[in-house]
Formats: sequence, structure tokens, C-alpha cells
Amino acid sequence: MKMLSSIVIPTKDEEENIRLVIEKLEDWIRNQESLNHSVRIVIVDDTPTREIERIADKYKWIKYMRGNDNYGDSVRKGLLMSGAWIDGRLITPDKIIMMDADHPAEYCIEMLNMLDSYDMVVGYDTEKQKAIERRVTRWLCNNILGVNLKHPTCGFIGFTGEVLGFKSTEKTIGCMNTNSKYDMMHVEMIVKGRNKKLDIGEIPFYPIVGTKHNYNMSRNKQWLIDFLKLTIRSMFWF
Repeated sequence: MKMLSSIVIPTKDEEENIRLVIEKLEDWIRNQESLNHSVRIVIVDDTPTREIERIADKYKWIKYMRGNDNYGDSVRKGLLMSGAWIDGRLITPDKIIMMDADHPAEYCIEMLNMLDSYDMVVGYDTEKQKAIERRVTRWLCNNILGVNLKHPTCGFIGFTGEVLGFKSTEKTIGCMNTNSKYDMMHVEMIVKGRNKKLDIGEIPFYPIVGTKHNYNMSRNKQWLIDFLKLTIRSMFWF
């Protein structure tokens, strides 16, 4: 049976970044079809214009949908719709990657390969590990929540289908029902994975110079609120 991998990308006003993702992955995706491996890119777009939709419509292996200008909702919607009709049947993904459009897409190939050995794989940006904000959030997540990763809030993260619940087993952590928003949503998934004693790997990546994603990043207050809520939940419910 053909294997399916899905790459979910929430985006806003990132036409050039989306073009870069397609450029990096197009030849590889086409080659995978001959290896009984289908790859789908799922774009959830909060851009006011239709430019990204016009780009996506050129490729049969891209699934496009509109978001509602909320990063967390866009990620959840993309994960929910990450299956695909293949050979007349609806197939759920064996592997899933979540990434921002400004992450270097070529690392998706290595991450998918690593998911043969790990339940989850989390990226870390090698260029930003010394930033004050990164050091503070890393300390909080690692020392209070027990995450123990180099970049626990990273939005570049991969899962097996079992972990997300597409193929329900004892490894399923119920990521579709995350309560946190923004970066803490990724941390909540990792905390649940740690509590399930899942094998979690890490992959270093170098950022694309001069690119950025355009969701509102002035969200430190919401991050702290979500962090406190997650700390309490992890003490009593997970």
C-alpha cells in the first residue's frame, strides 16, 4: 500500500516563501511517486489576497484552504485535513510535518527519514539559540515542564501518524485537541509525548536568510498565560 506523508504549512502574506518551499521540494515529491510514496503539502492561508491560492492551484500535490487569521486554528485545520484521496481511497498520513513557510523546506526530507526511527522529531534553529527570548523560553520549558530540547517552541516538528491519532495506538497523544495557542501549542504536544515516553529526536537547521513569517509575533503575554495553564495541566491531567 502506498505511504502518505503530509507537510502542513500555516501562512500569511508569504508568497515568496511558499514559492521557495515548492522550489526546494518539487522534484523530490515527483520522484517519490515512483517509490510508492505520496507527499502532499497542505497550505492553510490567512493572506487577504488570493496570490498563494493561485500558486497552489498549479500543483496537484498541494491542498489549499483558507484560515481565519489564527495560527493555532490554522495548524489544527491543516492537521485535520492532512489526508488524501489516492487510488480512489481516503488515506491518512503515515508521517506529518508542521512547519512555517520561512523554514528551510529541504530539511523536511531528512525529518521524514528520521521518523522511521523516532515518534516525533523537533527542529532547532542553529542561528538563534543565544537570543535572550529563546534562552528564557528554553529554560522555562526544559526546567519546569521537563521538555529537554534545544528549541522546544520550534514550529518545525514531525510526527508519525500514530502519534497524531490517525492510526490510534498507545502512542497517540491527541494533538488535535491542544488547548494552547501559538508556540505553546508545539510545547504542549511535546509535553504529552514526554509523558507517553515517546522517542523524540532533534534536527538542526539553518534558517533562510532574509525571510520571515507574518503572523503577529507580539504575543508574549499570551505565551506566558498558555505556559502557566500548561504547567498546571501537566501536574494534574497528563
